[in-house]
Amino acid sequence: MIEFIVGDRRMRLYPDGTITCRAIIRGKETKNGAWYGVSFCKTNKGYLYCSILVDGVKKGFLQHRLFHLARNPDWDIFDSSPNNCIDHKNHDKTDNTDENLRVVTNQ
Repeated sequence: MIEFIVGDRRMRLYPDGTITCRAIIRGKETKNGAWYGVSFCKTNKGYLYCSILVDGVKKGFLQHRLFHLARNPDWDIFDSSPNNCIDHKNHDKTDNTDENLRVVTNQ
């Protein structure tokens, strides 16, 4: 299990690909230590997408970007510039293994 941070949210990536996030009420983590599973839906382009409350604002994230952040904590998930795209080497949008993801420049 890899624990990582997205804004003010603690998250976990498990070996089976499940992602959970720490429960928050009124901007603070709950005292009971609850973690909730993150649900993903498929976009019209075939990517898996979720919405998470981060820093008090609901934000959307693509699953492969969360996987990459979990394994590369110095990477900036909020940088949406063309030189910070995540590519699936084998073009399988559901294969989010570390070996299959890389940062590329969108051309």
